[in-house]
Amino acid sequence: MSEPLTYYEERLPDLIKGLKSQVNKNFEVIRKEVESDLNSNRYVNVLKGKRMAAEYSLSTMREIDKLEQDLKSGQEGYYKKKLPTLIENLKKMFDINLKVVDLDIDDEYDDDKLTEDKYVNVLKARDTARVDNTWVLKLIDDLERELRGEDKAEKKQSWARIAADRK
Repeated sequence: MSEPLTYYEERLPDLIKGLKSQVNKNFEVIRKEVESDLNSNRYVNVLKGKRMAAEYSLSTMREIDKLEQDLKSGQEGYYKKKLPTLIENLKKMFDINLKVVDLDIDDEYDDDKLTEDKYVNVLKARDTARVDNTWVLKLIDDLERELRGEDKAEKKQSWARIAADRK
């Protein structure tokens, strides 16, 4: 007779299933277009939500890999299997955020007054999009390199470093 399963061993497949569902739902958030008629106060939260979904997807995919190793499934790791999908979703996120970088301050109201909080929120949204796009470009580069099996040490020198070395 085999030993009875521990609670961990018994429930681990349920946890993995739930986490995989979470990753897929996060992917939906990442690639969803920003509504053009969105109130300017909400752009920052939409962008933050996309970044959170990307970060959570990455960490959850890695966690699933570790948990599946506990099950000794012997299959290709979930992380490696889903990495190309994450990269494609991050590229979509970049394109969406790029539209927000130069977001116009639209006339939501009939009057000609630009409210202070509206102006600040549009500026925050633009800056959040800038920061997130810089982060996502670097992340895509790192993940593509990882997918190809390249070591981070093999990373190309920056253009600034190359120019400085020429002098």
